[in-house]
Amino acid sequence: MTQRIQRFLLPGFLFILDTLILIFSAWFAMIIRFPDHGVQFAFYTPEFTLNLPVMLLCYLFFYVICKLHRRIWQYAGPKEMMHIILANLGGFFLFMFYAWAINLSLPRSIYPLTMFMATLLVAISRLSLRYIYYTINKQEKEGQPVSVLIVGAGEAGSLLLQDIQNHYNYKVVGFIDDDKAKQGRLLRGIPVLGNRDKIAELVAKYDVKDIIVAMPSLSGLELKKIVELCESTQCRVKILPGFFSNLDTSAIKLQDLRPIAVEDLLKRDPVKLDLAKIGEFIKDKVILVTGAGGSIGSEICRQIMYLHPRRIILLGRGENSIYEVHQELTHTYPQADFVPVIMNITNKVLIEQLFQQYHPQVVFHAAAHKHVPLMERQPEEAIYNNVVGSWNVADLAGKYGVERFVLISTDKAVNPTSVMGATKRVTEMIMQALNKKYAGTKFMAVRFGNVLGSRGSVVPLFKKQIAAGGPGNDN
Repeated sequence: MTQRIQRFLLPGFLFILDTLILIFSAWFAMIIRFPDHGVQFAFYTPEFTLNLPVMLLCYLFFYVICKLHRRIWQYAGPKEMMHIILANLGGFFLFMFYAWAINLSLPRSIYPLTMFMATLLVAISRLSLRYIYYTINKQEKEGQPVSVLIVGAGEAGSLLLQDIQNHYNYKVVGFIDDDKAKQGRLLRGIPVLGNRDKIAELVAKYDVKDIIVAMPSLSGLELKKIVELCESTQCRVKILPGFFSNLDTSAIKLQDLRPIAVEDLLKRDPVKLDLAKIGEFIKDKVILVTGAGGSIGSEICRQIMYLHPRRIILLGRGENSIYEVHQELTHTYPQADFVPVIMNITNKVLIEQLFQQYHPQVVFHAAAHKHVPLMERQPEEAIYNNVVGSWNVADLAGKYGVERFVLISTDKAVNPTSVMGATKRVTEMIMQALNKKYAGTKFMAVRFGNVLGSRGSVVPLFKKQIAAGGPGNDN
């Protein structure tokens, strides 16, 4: 019932309200122009009354064009306010043209006065709707709101605050920022309470339950210092992943937060990416990611989504991992086009059928066996998968005119001392050869170090050992 009211009755109510606002604004302009209600007021009143319906039509025409009655005003922002201004400017100029065409003798000051008053009142009415929606939504939330302290009074913190206020049962008590110029000021109505040294004091004062670190570009050392300050407070500490430091921050939402992980504290200084250039060969393209179910391949898929590809083909040999990453991505990006494919890269016939069907334009080749000790035991499998499989995918990429082929390699390919490193070095040499064979495709390789937290990393093993009481107790 509530949805029906919002869908049918609210637009009608807004249309009537806007009509009344325009009538009031026009008469208010007349009263301002002739405050003494004297002879001139009486002289112009008949002509003004006669042309008032035309003025209403001019303004309401642009209100309909700008869809002022169909917008969702509980999330109104600067864009919606701009449409209110444009609608009133359109009505103003259209009515001015009408007045000039029929040689209307009304005082010219009435026209801008009407426009300014109408713009102000319509904006107030829409902001009032937003406040009413916010108040109702706040009352409907169950339980006491969770008190939150945000570290970082920058753009990321501001956008997180907006998302929290609109959708979540959290109460942001304030911001923490070391910038003295921000301290004591308000960000979206929430105070910047001080620097990091006041975290423990503020947690106790406001009964804070969660601390959010909204500084994506924060170094591992600085993050470690903040975590140490939070340890004594018993608060849950969440962080915005560092990849957001390279992205359009308009994408930041509360759902992007996650707990502090070991890799956050050990990370190197962030590398600044040229997202504009990267986006040129990703946006609106069909992207194939091999090994998409793995830790590196799945993260590549997540990061690619911020660059707006047309389609991502999720290729992997493990059905569970591909299913999981496909479910995650479709839940996060329901409008995007994901194609899950269960396939082994060593089967060249099936890989070629995939190229024929989907015509990928960019390939990220992350599929590989990565566990060094296991590959020492089974070198033939390492060679068959890492070398032959990679050759299949890369050769077909050149054959079918893929624009770019990116091999996810490893630093173990430098003067390799293991079977896994040797297979990746051979694969890099294959890329060099294919670069000469296929002029239309750019083959390239990027070498990763030991990616912390990935399936080939030692960090997950350390975590299990710590949880079990130390090495030797994890069985």
